[in-house]
Amino acid sequence: MAPGKPGVSAACTKCLQQAAKPGDCSVYCATTTTTPVCDPYATPPVARPVQDLSTEEKLNLVKAFKMMKNTPSSFNLSDTLNADAYAERGDPANAWDYFPPLHAEATTPIVGVHTNWQFQAWHRQILNRFHQEIRRITGDPCFVLPYWNFEDPAALGPLLDEDVFLGGDGNPDNLYIVETGLLVTDAADGLGGWPMYQSFHGANDPHLQRNVGGGILLCLDQNGNGHIMDTTLLSLDIDTKESVGPFNYRALVSNKSARPREALYAPPDPRNADCPYSTTDYPTCIRRYDTTDSTGTVYNLTCKLFGTTPPQPGDTEKCQNTP
Repeated sequence: MAPGKPGVSAACTKCLQQAAKPGDCSVYCATTTTTPVCDPYATPPVARPVQDLSTEEKLNLVKAFKMMKNTPSSFNLSDTLNADAYAERGDPANAWDYFPPLHAEATTPIVGVHTNWQFQAWHRQILNRFHQEIRRITGDPCFVLPYWNFEDPAALGPLLDEDVFLGGDGNPDNLYIVETGLLVTDAADGLGGWPMYQSFHGANDPHLQRNVGGGILLCLDQNGNGHIMDTTLLSLDIDTKESVGPFNYRALVSNKSARPREALYAPPDPRNADCPYSTTDYPTCIRRYDTTDSTGTVYNLTCKLFGTTPPQPGDTEKCQNTP
């Protein structure tokens, strides 16, 4: 039905005015003789805190995420830096897996979204695209993601609920692979489980890995360049190993001419023994790792462990007041 004709909802008309192509409005403009469940333009849906969701709502949200995993994306990755790497799982990607590599790429030096003025605008657009996809797949034009207020202690438990939501920590004795909860990779749930893909996951094992409370190791080399070692690579015995890594390069300031650099591996400095892996050792305890890359370039990494506990009230103000 064309906009402006009797029986066409205001949501359909508004969408067709703004959409890049009519197909984007299929949820809003479906021909029906029944009254739409909701009109997101007349009464915009409101995001709710995650702890306010009922058990049924949380289960339905996980189901919607898994539906995205098993539905082709409306977008594609052909114009991204690593388009060739994504070919192993086809292009377009499924509706969920379109987003993680796009976000990961945004943190690289050549894109640098996380280190410049584009941060808020870019993430708003990604959330907009995510809502377009999940509304298309669920058929619910008023679907809206809940939010996690990380300064509210009451929100963490519901977020990591293993039985009905996104919980399920990784097994430290098995590469931190998630073996319990609703996001087990090969779960026989009739919804396809939660498969991972090496093209952006970066691991040889196609399972979801998670190390809740493991923190993240942020480092600077002697030239002020940033390096990072991710959560699932950290463990209580990290500094007893012969080689620690990989440390991946991350620019502190966006540099469009920068190219990806090889990941670094380094032996732990003996002084790290005085820096116990705990929830209280940062931001004062320093870890050190010295190494060279394949070209013989020397790197002296000075690192701190962050994020081993959930954010606390007042943390936002601390960040805002950082010089």
